[in-house]
Amino acid sequence: MSTYSKKDKAWGQPVNLGPSINTSGDEMYPYMADDDKTLYFSSNYHLGMGGLDIFKAEKAADGKFTKAPENLKSPMNSAGDDFGIIFEGKKIKGYFTSNREGGKGSDDIYSFILPPLNFNLTGTVVSDENNEPVQNAAIHLKVQTEICLNLIQVLMENITLS
Repeated sequence: MSTYSKKDKAWGQPVNLGPSINTSGDEMYPYMADDDKTLYFSSNYHLGMGGLDIFKAEKAADGKFTKAPENLKSPMNSAGDDFGIIFEGKKIKGYFTSNREGGKGSDDIYSFILPPLNFNLTGTVVSDENNEPVQNAAIHLKVQTEICLNLIQVLMENITLS
């Protein structure tokens, strides 16, 4: 990452994102999500499906990328080269480029809409002191992305605690 100084009207020196992102292979087409925590990029070194694959990495609290990036898998990635992902709106729609089989040219632009995440959450809230059920407990879920937050807000209306 490189920062811009408004005072000096100049860019600082770029900083390598470290070994969890950069490898002896090729990492390219970075895209930082609006949350300023999620980096999307393509790599031909990290474990993938073939050629360039699109990966997602999360910044730690200290601003560094320390965990292994997550492969977005199929259908986002293919045996070909998949790269250049961007999102629009509330991050459920976007575009990427691929030279996968079935395209019209060498590299084609594909659109996508992320499917909703459906899950059921059930459980019992118990006291740390005596392990007894707590009545009318307030539950707060911590989510990592805006997509999950939007979906959880809808799902919270249907949570049943037993």
